Amino acid sequence: SPEPDGNPASLPSSVAYPPMVFSSGGANPATNWPAVVTLILLVFRVLSIH
Repeated sequence: SPEPDGNPASLPSSVAYPPMVFSSGGANPATNWPAVVTLILLVFRVLSIH
């Protein structure tokens, strides 16, 4: 299964997402909903792996 191999690679990218979201569109989720949805999906993926 490729999930254990993909897990370490997805952790740094998920850590890098919040600064990008806040710096690019501020705290308004309406302007950054694709990034917010992506971040939520990454969080759920990490939680499901663990």
